[in-house]
Amino acid sequence: MVSLRFVGGAMTVEELLAQVKGSSTDLMRIIEAAERPEWRAWWGALRAVQAWERRAPGAWPRVRSWLDSQGKPVVIV
Repeated sequence: MVSLRFVGGAMTVEELLAQVKGSSTDLMRIIEAAERPEWRAWWGALRAVQAWERRAPGAWPRVRSWLDSQGKPVVIV
């Protein structure tokens, strides 16, 4: 079980998925894909990130922190 360090405690992948699941975004798919070893980085559009920030404030920073903790760089184009 992977654990994330956030202010106020640790978060598991399962907890992160549960938080993102209720949002109207596709962040859950990113988390699930990033668990695969062949998935080395996330490349995404700035518009997608902006939409996530509007639809589910706070969700993208959590996912990005998790990607960072997994050693998977985030490239926003």
